[in-house]
Amino acid sequence: ERENILPFFDRLTRALEGSSWEAIVIDDASVDGTLERVEALSRQDPRVRLLRRPTRGGTASAQYDGWKLSRGGIVVVLDADLQHRPEEIPAVVAPVRSGVADLSVGSRYLPGGGFEKRPPLRGLISRSGEILARIILPETRGRSDPMSGFFAFRREALEGPPISPQGMKFLFYLLVRVPAYRIREVPILFQRREQGKSKLVASQSRLIQALLSSALHAENGGVRVRQPATQRPERG
Repeated sequence: ERENILPFFDRLTRALEGSSWEAIVIDDASVDGTLERVEALSRQDPRVRLLRRPTRGGTASAQYDGWKLSRGGIVVVLDADLQHRPEEIPAVVAPVRSGVADLSVGSRYLPGGGFEKRPPLRGLISRSGEILARIILPETRGRSDPMSGFFAFRREALEGPPISPQGMKFLFYLLVRVPAYRIREVPILFQRREQGKSKLVASQSRLIQALLSSALHAENGGVRVRQPATQRPERG
């Protein structure tokens, strides 16, 4: 994400003007110059923190490590490739900040959300992974976008029995942990990538394998909560 880091933080800073925030960038042994750019940013702005992992351990475990390192009461997860818009962070955070939710998921499939442009193959891969997740993990079935990579949650949502996330979908573990009636969905626009190259379409089989790993492990090791019988899932 070397080409996207500086524009991302420029937009992030403007979007969160007036708010107290920190940004934790997790680097999984990148070799494209991203690490050096983030290190330079962190020297200029102490709100930018870098977590360098020596080996590639998967997106889910990277985000879990970021949660452990974070200090805020609300944690936001999004990609730094600008396909997730930093300007939408306040809207995604709002249900958690107001106290009506412990987890708020940015959905591309709600009215008001969508895709700026998505290659057909990427759409097919994403939908295939979603179908598999819904088969394996019951908590994904009541959600419009369980494959979302843009979400906010209350820090306490993950406190309790530790987990060891696998694969690439950290959200699966939160869906298992957080009671359905404490989850909201907010529409987001998924933008076209302007810089850099997505690794998603180039590794279809590894992607499906990683999705399955997350879903299966969340189902068996995510420490499921007991859902109150009288409450139903709600949307933003």
